[in-house]
Amino acid sequence: MNTNKRIGIFGWGVVAPKSPNVDAFEKNLDRGGSWLGPFHEFGPSNFLVGNPDFDFDDYREWFDARFPPSKFGQLKEKMGPVTRYAMGAFIQSLTQNEGMEEYLQSLGTGCHVYVGTGLGDLTVQHEESLRFERTLRRWYEFWANAERCEPLTRPDRRG
Repeated sequence: MNTNKRIGIFGWGVVAPKSPNVDAFEKNLDRGGSWLGPFHEFGPSNFLVGNPDFDFDDYREWFDARFPPSKFGQLKEKMGPVTRYAMGAFIQSLTQNEGMEEYLQSLGTGCHVYVGTGLGDLTVQHEESLRFERTLRRWYEFWANAERCEPLTRPDRRG
């Protein structure tokens, strides 16, 4: 086992209430005051202290310069908000150290970016659980019809 592994952090990004990026975050720290906002329960929100001031469209230019035109729209539509927050914060971190993006690209598959959260993307989990519940309900309604369910047509099963 190689014990000489090194981990380097060369930039950072932030997604927070009243702070769409590191510069705004720094200014807000200087001002003080409260950033708290209402909590809308898990599912609709992951944030206990207020909703982040975040617009994924702020990163469109970055994506358009590096990927086919359809990539940004695909990510915006398919990814949940926590994933979009992580992408935004990562893009911010790349701008903090000139040459970092090119260096990371030169590493190819030797470069890994790990993002962890104890909660996961609760908004996506919430929406998918609702979709599953609706689908299951339709399934049961379909098969609960006596025309499609032979056991329900037996005389001993009729009410």
